[in-house]
Amino acid sequence: MSKIIPSSKFVFLALLVLALGLAQASPVTAGVNVWTGSGPNGGRVQALAIHPASPNIVYVGTYFGGVFKSVDGGGSWQPVNNGLTNADVKALAIDPNNPNTVYAGTGNGLFKSADGAATWSDISANLPNKTVYAVAVDPTNPQILLAGTGGGIYRTTDGGTSWSAVGGGPSAAIYALKFAPSNPSVVYAAAFGAGAYKSTDSGQNWSVANTGISSTNLYSLAVHPTDPNTVFAGAVNGIFKTTDGGANWSQVYTSSFAYIYALSIDPNDPNIVYAGSNYLSGVLKSSNGGLNWSAANNGLSSLSVQALEVAPSQPNTLYLGTQIGGVFKSVDSGGNWQEVNTGLTNTLIYALATTSSDPNLLFAATSQRGIFKSVNGGATWSPSNGNSIGADSTIYAVAIDPSNSEVVYAGTPGGGGVHKSANGGATWSAIGSSNSTLNISSVYSLAIDPNNSNTLYAGTFGNGVFKTTNGGSNWTAVNSGLTNLNVWVLAMTPSGDALYAGTYFGGVYKSTNGGGSWSQINSGLTNTYVSALAIDPNNPTTLYAGVTFVLSGQPGVFKSADGGSTWSPAGMNGMSINALLVDPNNSNMIYAATAGHGVYRSQDGGATWQPYNDGLTAPYVRTLTVKPNTQPFTLFAGTGGGFFSIQQGARIYLPMVTRN
Repeated sequence: MSKIIPSSKFVFLALLVLALGLAQASPVTAGVNVWTGSGPNGGRVQALAIHPASPNIVYVGTYFGGVFKSVDGGGSWQPVNNGLTNADVKALAIDPNNPNTVYAGTGNGLFKSADGAATWSDISANLPNKTVYAVAVDPTNPQILLAGTGGGIYRTTDGGTSWSAVGGGPSAAIYALKFAPSNPSVVYAAAFGAGAYKSTDSGQNWSVANTGISSTNLYSLAVHPTDPNTVFAGAVNGIFKTTDGGANWSQVYTSSFAYIYALSIDPNDPNIVYAGSNYLSGVLKSSNGGLNWSAANNGLSSLSVQALEVAPSQPNTLYLGTQIGGVFKSVDSGGNWQEVNTGLTNTLIYALATTSSDPNLLFAATSQRGIFKSVNGGATWSPSNGNSIGADSTIYAVAIDPSNSEVVYAGTPGGGGVHKSANGGATWSAIGSSNSTLNISSVYSLAIDPNNSNTLYAGTFGNGVFKTTNGGSNWTAVNSGLTNLNVWVLAMTPSGDALYAGTYFGGVYKSTNGGGSWSQINSGLTNTYVSALAIDPNNPTTLYAGVTFVLSGQPGVFKSADGGSTWSPAGMNGMSINALLVDPNNSNMIYAATAGHGVYRSQDGGATWQPYNDGLTAPYVRTLTVKPNTQPFTLFAGTGGGFFSIQQGARIYLPMVTRN
């Protein structure tokens, strides 16, 4: 027989079930105001480190995606970037005596974690050069670290509190530092442009050791596990070996195309050596101490290897990081490789494009992975490359024709010009060949005229602004009055009556006649490295400029209320800004994408700012856009860690529940 529940208890139970279902907390976000990431998986991996006792615990350092960690042998990855304010991770090192201590060398600083990468702290305050390409921990004293930087080798004896330049070391960029496992007083360094260096006093003093090395552009090193005199060095023209501690070297692998970015030796059988190289060669393996080499690429879909490590406790297990394909793993000593990228969302997105005609359609311009497309609001992604845009292309800008979503434009760096697709990104063709200057330009920004979608502007770095009025068939330079031709960003008012250009060290320019002439509008703009522009769609005379190379205490955002005639500081002090966006439904709500601190939001038109990073695991945010014609308001972000989205909404507060 069923029991009858008193009404007061029924109410209590109903509220309790509701509370538990919504996450057992008050207040509860219930899916709003929290960022959610959704790929694409894979991307550029620049560094690897494997736990010395557990081959399943692996760290990878990525290109502007920060650090990712796997605890299941690459089966899944999680971003671990709390406190890591620079996401361009070039080097990783694990303390061999305390594996929870991990170091990350980045494009701006050296960071330390004492809790297995759960949190990070900057230990490079006193490091003179903060571009760190290599890190080495003294196996006998964890307080002694070596940092290989863009300007030589630095050493600390107090865990990073203070740093000093080493004696006799090169001033060149140091791409590798290795302590000899069997004699840690011996250390080797690979310098780009200066060759091999050796220290015999744990890194205090150094001497050049280049005899026999035909190219001094070195990338990598591997030291024999039991013989400190046997070392392999990877160069731009092959592999070199010494058996006398660097006194003499011989070339054991020669190629004019294979840049050897990584080397690793089997600790149980030192005759087995692995080398990771660029596009043409992939992985090379030697089973006789470097006398002979053969390709070991079965299963590799990307042959540009940036990092490669043998698991110290299980040498038949290897991991490698690639330039465009993420991480691969082998469990049979390189015989076969398997892609292991689940959760490795480290694709750097430079730009996002949406369209009002289809709010769920998105295109993402990426670094070295071409164009990606989503038809479900970013939930899933697929490559959208073909013909003139390859799977390894870098794309800086992307725009969808508002009158025809099948027509998409892409801007490329390195002299690639503008590309166009007429079939929704299935295939692409280079356009602009009628203008030879545009055809060799790096296109950083694109803007489509809201009144005529056949009119398109391309902002280039070095050659100013180009304009087409026939969908890209013909282009002309429109630079009259544009005295700085390094255009980073373009922004057009909703009515199309004004076009703004943000430039590198030239500030902001404005045109009111479709690019026919420009005027510089920098009054009050104290930083002229303008990397972001945003126009209030409800009041187009109000606009915001974001700047980069920002000094401590100086504003990262400026605001104009008179169409750019005058500017005033609008906060974000000390932060470099990659993108700005004004909420189309609320002109007081401004969003800023930063180069190391995630997203910030102002709710009072730039007077004050607060972090807006709940759920955002990528500190480097490159671009922002909105999902058009959608309620609730949805914000999209392209980051070094892939695509993120967030829905705006009021938080849900549950009532207090008391039981009678």
